Amino acid sequence: MSNILISGHDNEDIRFDYTILSEYDGVPLDLTHYDLESDIVNVKTGASVLRLSTNGGDHRIIINSAIDGAITLIIPQGSIPYDPKVSLAYDVIGKNKLNGLFTRLFGGPVKILNGLTNPL
Repeated sequence: MSNILISGHDNEDIRFDYTILSEYDGVPLDLTHYDLESDIVNVKTGASVLRLSTNGGDHRIIINSAIDGAITLIIPQGSIPYDPKVSLAYDVIGKNKLNGLFTRLFGGPVKILNGLTNPL
């Protein structure tokens, strides 16, 4: 599975658009019957810093086109503070609602940069 960096500043909403491809044939993965979840974790402690999902009310993962495997991950402004000493990582898993199986789709490091202007 792919190892993909998500990077942005702590003073902005970080939006990451991605198309999930099948690891077997490289075509977009049909997400019609999937729920997606992701935890951003502190690599050193293993503690969850932020949870993203397509359900559960937060809708921080948006399926833009299920048949095309197109999604957007959203890390809301200020939800992860800038700290140069902390290493973060994430992965995205999909739960097939038809058979209940979970699949790791992709993941990688998360880098939060220091923004200069603080939103009011």
